[in-house]
Amino acid sequence: MSSTINSNGAATPVLTLTQKAPPAAAPAPAAAAPVATDNVSISSRHPIDEKNFSWSDLGKGLAGSVVGGAVDGVLMTGTAYKHLPSAAVASFKGLYETPQIGPWLKGTLTPVLVAATVAAVALTPLVAVGYGIYSGFVHGAEENPSGAAKEAVKDAGKFSEYAKADLSGAISSFAETPLPAGKKAFDITPLDAGKALISGTAGAVIDGVGIGASTIAHIPNGLVEAVKELHKGNAALPLKVGAGALIVPAIPLTAGLGVIGGAAAGFGLGVRDGYTKGIEASVKQSFETVKEFNNFAKETTKAPF
Repeated sequence: MSSTINSNGAATPVLTLTQKAPPAAAPAPAAAAPVATDNVSISSRHPIDEKNFSWSDLGKGLAGSVVGGAVDGVLMTGTAYKHLPSAAVASFKGLYETPQIGPWLKGTLTPVLVAATVAAVALTPLVAVGYGIYSGFVHGAEENPSGAAKEAVKDAGKFSEYAKADLSGAISSFAETPLPAGKKAFDITPLDAGKALISGTAGAVIDGVGIGASTIAHIPNGLVEAVKELHKGNAALPLKVGAGALIVPAIPLTAGLGVIGGAAAGFGLGVRDGYTKGIEASVKQSFETVKEFNNFAKETTKAPF
């Protein structure tokens, strides 16, 4: 409101309208800061509780052991058999091409490599099935049979990567390493080669039969002692039953390992002892090895013989 003076000297009020500026717009709300979140994986796997192991856990564990034994038995054995020929060829090639040793020693070591290859062929399925059974029981009980199958496939994959390890480079390096100037290849005499092979053959028979027989003879008492020890503990009854059930497949696996492992070890040690000590001393050592193994088995299983 303001006033002006007219011609008569009177003040005349004048109304003046002013427009106010519109109110400033409210600032836009700030964007919410991102909230950091952790990637949380929820696992259905629960570690075995010995005291609270249920009959349901037992059922899952036994089913898992069947699945694990089958999957690992097939996949691991198949993988080993796939790569074994190339490994054997590389080994024989390295043996025959190396200038470090002479022909008689090469001929003596040839059956050692053959025995090692045969032992690997025979032992691989036993080890694979055995591992799968016991690993499958644990994973099955802690999760479910499906989880046991997945773990078995993973284990087989890891084994495959290990089996594919390229040994040819190391073998080729050994085979291609030249002899130092003026040095002759190490060799043995034909007589020493004969003593080594005869002793190796005798050792394979003595240790294979002796250790294998001792192993089989001590299995029943070992089974009884294992069951006794199981029931002494504080584990829940279902877990004791499951552990007892797992002993059953261990019987043929143990017997096979005793016979095959004894024969393979007897042959290798026999070759060594036959060359270094002679046939008679090597044969005596083979019998001593069987005796020592039998004492060990007797002490372990608390058998009367």
